[in-house]
Amino acid sequence: MLHPHGAGGYLPTRLFRQYALACVVAPLSRARAKALIDQVRGLAARINAEWVSNPYQIKMAAVSGSYMSQREQLSELLLSLVVGRCRETGTPGAPLLASKDEALRQIVDALHGLSSFIVVRIVADGQAVQRPFSVVFRRSQDVVESSVPSAVPPLQRFRAWSASIGRRLSLR
Repeated sequence: MLHPHGAGGYLPTRLFRQYALACVVAPLSRARAKALIDQVRGLAARINAEWVSNPYQIKMAAVSGSYMSQREQLSELLLSLVVGRCRETGTPGAPLLASKDEALRQIVDALHGLSSFIVVRIVADGQAVQRPFSVVFRRSQDVVESSVPSAVPPLQRFRAWSASIGRRLSLR
């Protein structure tokens, strides 16, 4: 960490300077981590509902890593996100949609904005999440399909509703 310099003198090395300037923070408590997870749930729901210029939605968010241990003090909160392209493009009057890289960066930056302890990974599907994990957010889907207008007679709405329930149950 110190480098000899001439007649008994020493100069600090680059590593010494990095250690001297390092930001030291207290570890993340489990209670604070749980509060952050609640904030993640709320933010994910807002992203899915309100971010119309972002073509991606969060399908699932899972927490893993040190959170899954019994430790009271955590070094990080590791979130794995499964995202999917959910918004249609080309609608007249609709806002311009962000590119894939920019859209994903917006989501990751928003989650990072909650805390410096949050580490976000985008994964292809739930199989790629580091194990063990716990799902903390799953995108809710409306039971009644949006393609069925409300002016449709009640019997047809009921049939469309029961068909959508059947599709959801068959996916499980």
